[in-house]
Amino acid sequence: MKMVQENVVVYLGPNKFPSRQSELKLEKPKKELDIVNSKLTVKDQAVDLECTLSTPLHLHHALHRRALAMDLVGVCTYSVMMRYNEFLMSHLSVDPPPGYARPTIHQILEADRAAWLKVAEKLPRGVKRTAGGNLPMDTEWPLVQTDPRVCFHLLPLPASSASAAQGTKRTNDDGDASPPPPGKFQKWQRGGGKGGGKKGGKTKTPRSLPIELKGKWSTTKRGVPLCWDFNTGGCSLDLRVFLKRARARVAGAEFGDLFGVEVFAGSGRLTCELRRVGLGDSVGIDHIVTKCLTAPILKLDLLDPDAQKLLAQFLDNPNCVYVHLAPPYGTASRARSIPQAGQAPKPARSDRHPDGLPNLPPSLAGRVQSANKLYELSSYLFRECWDRGILVSCENPARSFMWATSAWRSSMSDIEPIHTTFHHCMWGGTRPKLTRLVHTVPALSQLAVTCCGESDVHVHEPWGRTPEGWSTSQETAYPVELCRAWAHTLREQLLSLGAKPPAEDLAASCAPLHRAAQVAVGRQPSKRRAPPLVKEFRVIVSIDTVEPFLHEASKKLEAAGVAHPRLLRSGLPPELEASIDKLVSEDPADIGRARCEQMRKWVARARELVPRERELHSKMPSHCAKVLEPKRLLLFKELLEACCHKDESLVADLAEGLPRAFDVLRMSPVRASFTPTRARVMLSWIVPPWRTSLGVWVIGTSLFTLHWSVFFDDFVGFESPELARVHDLCVATLFNLLGWETASDKETSFGSIAQVLGLEINLNDVNLGKVYFCNTENRKADIADALGQILATGHLSRKDGERLRGRLQFCENQIAGKQAGLAFRELSRHVLQGGGVLQPQTKVALDTLRVRILEAPPRCVSDRSEFTWHVYVDAANDGGTSGVGGVLVSGSGAIIGHFSETLGEDLVKLIGRVDSENPIFELECFAIYCALHAWKPLLRECGVVLFSDNEGTLHCMISGRSKNDNGGRLVEGVHKFCDSHFISPWFERVNTASNVADAPSRGVSNESLGARAKISCLELAQLALEDLG
Repeated sequence: MKMVQENVVVYLGPNKFPSRQSELKLEKPKKELDIVNSKLTVKDQAVDLECTLSTPLHLHHALHRRALAMDLVGVCTYSVMMRYNEFLMSHLSVDPPPGYARPTIHQILEADRAAWLKVAEKLPRGVKRTAGGNLPMDTEWPLVQTDPRVCFHLLPLPASSASAAQGTKRTNDDGDASPPPPGKFQKWQRGGGKGGGKKGGKTKTPRSLPIELKGKWSTTKRGVPLCWDFNTGGCSLDLRVFLKRARARVAGAEFGDLFGVEVFAGSGRLTCELRRVGLGDSVGIDHIVTKCLTAPILKLDLLDPDAQKLLAQFLDNPNCVYVHLAPPYGTASRARSIPQAGQAPKPARSDRHPDGLPNLPPSLAGRVQSANKLYELSSYLFRECWDRGILVSCENPARSFMWATSAWRSSMSDIEPIHTTFHHCMWGGTRPKLTRLVHTVPALSQLAVTCCGESDVHVHEPWGRTPEGWSTSQETAYPVELCRAWAHTLREQLLSLGAKPPAEDLAASCAPLHRAAQVAVGRQPSKRRAPPLVKEFRVIVSIDTVEPFLHEASKKLEAAGVAHPRLLRSGLPPELEASIDKLVSEDPADIGRARCEQMRKWVARARELVPRERELHSKMPSHCAKVLEPKRLLLFKELLEACCHKDESLVADLAEGLPRAFDVLRMSPVRASFTPTRARVMLSWIVPPWRTSLGVWVIGTSLFTLHWSVFFDDFVGFESPELARVHDLCVATLFNLLGWETASDKETSFGSIAQVLGLEINLNDVNLGKVYFCNTENRKADIADALGQILATGHLSRKDGERLRGRLQFCENQIAGKQAGLAFRELSRHVLQGGGVLQPQTKVALDTLRVRILEAPPRCVSDRSEFTWHVYVDAANDGGTSGVGGVLVSGSGAIIGHFSETLGEDLVKLIGRVDSENPIFELECFAIYCALHAWKPLLRECGVVLFSDNEGTLHCMISGRSKNDNGGRLVEGVHKFCDSHFISPWFERVNTASNVADAPSRGVSNESLGARAKISCLELAQLALEDLG
């Protein structure tokens, strides 16, 4: 089907066409773990079933099945393919000349590949039927039978060459030559001469010795076999060859798509640091998950075989590039052998018995046995990572008995990983714990720092028993500094292996679709979940000198010409983006004709599939057949395949029905609405609705070029007046073809105002370049009444609180700004604490949300938002002088104006906190507030990027809240101003040395900074802080 969908010739090897009997013998696919968008999912393992081609009969049957499949999908006629197959198979029975051998199956397969390559060259326009109804492949297959490049592979080979080839190569089931498995030494036979293998006897050359080594030594002088792989290009057991495999796995991959797995993660500190350096999907695994986690930890008991299988499936993910193992060493610690007063732990192992002392007490023997199983698992995972090219490391105390266990020694006997030792105290630890790290990451050798002893500035805590327990148990968690250095060295290693470095600015980033959509609507992600608009430093140079080499800071506007981030990301699915591009670039008449052609095509196809649809429904279970009776599933499947929809199992799942646990959902009709802004509402009997409605949306977008969206089972579409009738016809035809009924009582006609899901979309001012989004009056009234009843009763349960929070979040998304941030935070705190009686601060938060839902302005999308202003602000408070300043820069980089104001002592006290000696945070927030008021006529309805060099200010402005009273009021004032003037703000950091507003904040004003704006700081401060009294 890939050949048909992409309309390109793709080689179909005969081994890809197994018999039906082989398919029936397959077991149910096993489950595997996968990481998608930082979420763990369980899915079926992909099954790659192939058939054997070891005999001519097997090959004949495989070619026959391929011909049937090609005829079924309509790329080539069955009779043509069978004549080509007979041409290939006939050469197996041709008598060769004397001294020559008959062509082999391997030669037949090589000729087949060459023929497909020739056909691909001849059919650059694809394999679909021509205007005359002919199949292009039907013409080409007879011609390749006389092509020299095909016939060359079918010529008889000299018998000596054929036998020599058989002596140096193995053949697999497909008849292809393949090298021996990597890492395996070849066996050989000795003897044959006098002496029976004693000194002076002759050694017979192994038959399977590679040609490159014939005539050379295959053993050492002592008779020890030499590794053939190492002498013919690289042994898989050599670290250099492992790094080549690692490079092949990592090279070209986006750094942000890669992830690591920390096994026996404990506190998860290493996982946390891996995520911070960019391996955002990294995950830890442990059998105990505490409440206070710094990173996601998957709870798995690795003594359970099923859990071990799930863990091993992480290695199958091509984005898994690092695995760290830290098996518990409670029974393997040598500290158990140190005499201690009181009830000290008893020894469990020794140098002579590293796998466990004999005659141990039952409880201790059980612990030792469990630990040995974990050591065996760690050894297995280490070797698996080695064979797959996954960077791996294993940690334990340097003198741990684990390194001497039989499982570990047997696993490491024939490979040479890197050994690194270091003391924890040199990486932020409190005790000189000596740790060994066995790994395959050369960069981790930088951690090898050992302690030189105690000093006045370097003091160790004592070993032994402490009030909290044994000191050794307190050293199991890695120091934070160690984890941070560990993660950064791993990052260096991955980049050196060819991983694409993370984007340094927003324009170069490849954000997930949900994050891109967030940016596209002007909602700035918090906690640095998006890269900066402009990287803070253009270039970083390390210079080792004690002399100053930069005498004057160069303050260049590196951000000049950079658009507002909402203009860098459309936030649209690729199908919808392609549809919109086509709608705005092509003539409406051409769009209408293309839609009509698609409708005619699929109406005709629906008629052709009627008999097969009936047959399919007759084979369904009764409960499925009843619900799916009017549905054309085969047509639905072909439509999805034509769109290359990724949900390939959707139709099969629909046909089989849902599990019995979902009977209630299956038997209940699910209503889906189609409500264009200009819209109409429809009903569908879909199971499950979210997957099916997404498939319908993809079909309409890709095949019919519809501009519409879907939210679960609600569809919203937009259309120009001249195409409105065709849009209606396409939607009605699509649902009718699929057998989906529509709800006539919810249908609406196209208009300038539409309401769907409690949202009102207003296009009345679209000619002025403005579109408004707001909550409907009914939605506002419902939410306000619900909040009023809660405030009246003074009680909100946890369940009702979660439901209320979800409704409020949906309403808040239709309102401009972030003013509800603090109120939402208080509501979430109440819900997480279990709900109950409302506290005074919770009542204030709910009342704030109620007022905001009722009175906040709608969200406005204006064509002026495509214009971007850059505003640089700064504040100064040193040497007894305080001031604020700002510079306005156009999107093209031209400096338009500035303001520079000195603040008196009384004004600084008004703005700052009473207990603050240096209110620089509040002054930085106030500078932003002043800048918006200074140029509000220019900034209205535009995109504004505000640059500040204060991290605390940026964090609070992005999140929309601050625990600082005055700072919180200023943050609220900034967002309230942006809401009322329809400004889309984006807050970015600028380095202090590059901040052009630094001089104005210190009272410097000159003509190079443009016209000076006059503002009254006292009035603005009173306006922003008036609620403080």
